Amino acid sequence: MTLPNYLDSSLINGLKVMFEISANSMSIFSKYWLSYTETILQFTDSINSKNYTSSSSADVADPYSYFFSPYTFLSQHFIDASNLKTNKRLRSKDFLQNFKDYIEGIAKLDSNQKQNFGYSSLSNVDSLIDQSSAFYNNNLVSINQTPNKVLTRIGKTRILHYFSDSNETTPSSTKDAMPLLMVYAPINRYHILDLSPNRSIVNKFVSAGFDVFLIDWGEEQSKDKLTISNYINDINQALEIIGKATNKEKINLYGYSWGGTLCLIYCALHNSKIQSLILQSANLDFDKDDTVIAEWMRSFPVEKFNDEFEEMFGHLIGLAFLMRNPVVHSTDRLKYALDTKEYDIFQFVQNLWKISMWITNTPDLSGQLFRQFVIDLYQKNLLLKNQLSIEDKGKVNGQKEITPIDLKKINVPLLNIIGINDDLVSPKSSIPISEVVASKDKKTIEFPSGHIELCISYDAHQNLWPKVVDWLQSKSSTKSK
Repeated sequence: MTLPNYLDSSLINGLKVMFEISANSMSIFSKYWLSYTETILQFTDSINSKNYTSSSSADVADPYSYFFSPYTFLSQHFIDASNLKTNKRLRSKDFLQNFKDYIEGIAKLDSNQKQNFGYSSLSNVDSLIDQSSAFYNNNLVSINQTPNKVLTRIGKTRILHYFSDSNETTPSSTKDAMPLLMVYAPINRYHILDLSPNRSIVNKFVSAGFDVFLIDWGEEQSKDKLTISNYINDINQALEIIGKATNKEKINLYGYSWGGTLCLIYCALHNSKIQSLILQSANLDFDKDDTVIAEWMRSFPVEKFNDEFEEMFGHLIGLAFLMRNPVVHSTDRLKYALDTKEYDIFQFVQNLWKISMWITNTPDLSGQLFRQFVIDLYQKNLLLKNQLSIEDKGKVNGQKEITPIDLKKINVPLLNIIGINDDLVSPKSSIPISEVVASKDKKTIEFPSGHIELCISYDAHQNLWPKVVDWLQSKSSTKSK
């Protein structure tokens, strides 16, 4: 018996891949189901045995916070138990194998679609998501941000210059104001550093008299930010431009999350250009990063994925953050907004909206960059081993040269900020930074907060950032060229 012509081998292979993806999907979601079932049973047993104590994070004396807090409906006891169960299952060898097979299946299916139909459904979905969010992010996210203008552009990268007020009276009008360059992560956007006037790290530095600049990598990074080297060279160009604009030989550098990792790499190459270095939730020892995301990255079949796709889609990164625990993280935007403790209803709504847009606005990353982070850092841990090499633009005729990264060359004053409850960058991954660099003047602050809460929470802005500003003021030189 012969098959009809339209049932050729490629279509049959496509159907086979679809069944494989379905089987892996069922296996993956069964583990979520089991995790939540075990959580509910444990939660019920605790109540029946009278061992349950409500641990709502909302202050009962604050009815506004108590009424709207997700913990009112989903208690901290349940959240902790749920995180414990899901983290255990999502790290298991069985789950990681299903995860790897699922990603490989997606790549195979896309290849089959292109071969038979000439299009990629995953790429099309990503384009639709990008287009649908562009209007809201471009027009509404900037509400209440610290006033700024674009100092210059490096390709599609913008260098923002912040002002102390809307009349563009800049800190640089003060002769001795020290410049600070803030480097955000390639993932998500920089707005979380400048959420509102009272919950803005940017504004904290501006108000303290620093001449603040920030690198906005943009929403189209996958088109011109191909490797780590491209990001490092952009940082270098930005510092050169800022140095000329401010007449300063050295500039303070701040890096957040992956942006902090980039700053470590840059500082190892150009230590002499940096006055002091502030790192917040920066990865270094990726072997010690025991977060769910890190486990998934160590199992991610990045080569097969990048052989099919030229970029890592932003919506997949956002989905990964949600899938760490969908029940819990589906309330993140409300949780973060409540953590700001800004109870003016209009400001609360603005914060909630901007946080929601921030969560959903993850730019597409270059496939090469994603491959470097996954293989060289998460899987091989080359940065800590001083085995990572970067194509750094040389000083002679602008030529590029392959340069090894030696973290022991970093000897500038260092402040390492770590969130004790960080579930995106494990504290264990950040703590070794102070142990590896050669800086004699170094300080570590471990703050009882999560990855995002460090940026926007009331507690962080009351008890952490004033100390950071004081530290930076004590390290900043007033010498000009």
